Amino acid sequence: MKIMNGDRQKVARWIDYQFEHNDTFPSKCIRTDQKGVTTTAISPQHLQAYREWSKTPATDTALSGWVDQWLNEQDQRSLIEGLRRKSF
Repeated sequence: MKIMNGDRQKVARWIDYQFEHNDTFPSKCIRTDQKGVTTTAISPQHLQAYREWSKTPATDTALSGWVDQWLNEQDQRSLIEGLRRKSF
């Protein structure tokens, strides 16, 4: 996902907000048990995503790289919607 210069702060705020208020963010890291039931427990991947996020510099390239690596299509759509609503 290409992040434009003017959207940098909004993207960073949206991601910070998701980490703070959404236990299953990024949803790419949600685990399922043997029966296929999803769990809301924090997985090692969630922690890794947060560690990587906290080290990510606020540049267009770095933000785009983190988004591409850690956000699935659903999360990316939510990010785009959040940017359109300008709620962040």
